[in-house]
Amino acid sequence: MHHRYGLRDLRNLAISLHLAKSQIGQIRIFSDRIGNDI
Repeated sequence: MHHRYGLRDLRNLAISLHLAKSQIGQIRIFSDRIGNDI
């Protein structure tokens, strides 16, 4: 069995997922603030 992804690819994927999660978290906080202001 050959692995399609190397360890470096998995690490990059994990990093990009983590960044996307934190971005989504910031957007949610931002939209919650806007919702409170309205």
